Amino acid sequence: MLQQRHPLIARALTRLAIDEMPDPIDMMFVMANVYTLMNEVAEEIGAHDEQAFVARLAEGLAAGLG
Repeated sequence: MLQQRHPLIARALTRLAIDEMPDPIDMMFVMANVYTLMNEVAEEIGAHDEQAFVARLAEGLAAGLG
């Protein structure tokens, strides 16, 4: 479960409250965590799926920073 007091979530909620977009890098970490949680509960999602998802996130981050 995502905790509202977690620093990444709290920062995103604070930014949204003042009509700013959450930081995209923060959101990548949040998405990776959500996918990990999905892997833990959904039989259809395996470790290989999670690794591929995180690899795509990393590629997107690298492309955005490059």
